[in-house]
Amino acid sequence: MWPNFILGGAPKSGTSSLYFWLDAHSDVGSSKAKEPFFFFDKVNRFNNEANVHDHGLEKYPELFAHQAGKKVIFEASAPYIYSQTALEYIPKLPSEPKVLFVLREPAARLFSKYRFNRYKLHNIDHDFRTYCTSQDADFPGGKHVDEGHYHRYLQAWKEALGNERLEVMLFEEMHKDPRRFLKLICEWLGIDSSFYEHYDFPKHNETFSTRSGGFHKKAVSLLPLVPGFLREPLGGLYRKLNSGKMPEPTTEELKLKKTIGKNSVISKDLK
Repeated sequence: MWPNFILGGAPKSGTSSLYFWLDAHSDVGSSKAKEPFFFFDKVNRFNNEANVHDHGLEKYPELFAHQAGKKVIFEASAPYIYSQTALEYIPKLPSEPKVLFVLREPAARLFSKYRFNRYKLHNIDHDFRTYCTSQDADFPGGKHVDEGHYHRYLQAWKEALGNERLEVMLFEEMHKDPRRFLKLICEWLGIDSSFYEHYDFPKHNETFSTRSGGFHKKAVSLLPLVPGFLREPLGGLYRKLNSGKMPEPTTEELKLKKTIGKNSVISKDLK
């Protein structure tokens, strides 16, 4: 079973919420794991059991075998926007999937990702300025700040997919009016948008401080085993067990964020 739609990024731009909102639709079916990372450039904890590098393209349809009969079958791996492997394989898939990228104002996205990594995952302990300039990013260029130069990546996707199979939308528009945002996506995908007329649009993967990053990673790894109807109540219980107080942004962080924002542009001509 091949997907006919892929939500490919960008990270910390509302892709988790959008994944669950779409997956709630009766005509839509998702991969077993939200982010299979199947076409990511590197093998990591998310894709070590199924990735194109070790298992070949034949393994990919198995991620969707349980969704036969759905009009839209999809996955959501936010880093695909930066992945050369994804760019190489996805446009050539036999199902000719449509690809959606949701972009966020670059400075806000960068700061959100920094706080997510520092306070939720606990995989960094340096300040925001160091995070912006360090060479430890998994994406091309090595710097986290480079991830906001969307035009460097979107042009290649546009050339590979064409206008019919590529859509670029904005996180700010989704946040402002999620009902209208989903209506536009439904029209593009050819499914009934009336499902969202009374939908409550719960938020997912918001950044909050965790007491234990290891506990959080374990909880995320078990998420695919949890039935959809249990995820909300168990999520609330999890937060009570593992959440802490989120530090307020410092004056220096906000000043640096503002400076980055002044030098950031979302290239709408690539839509």
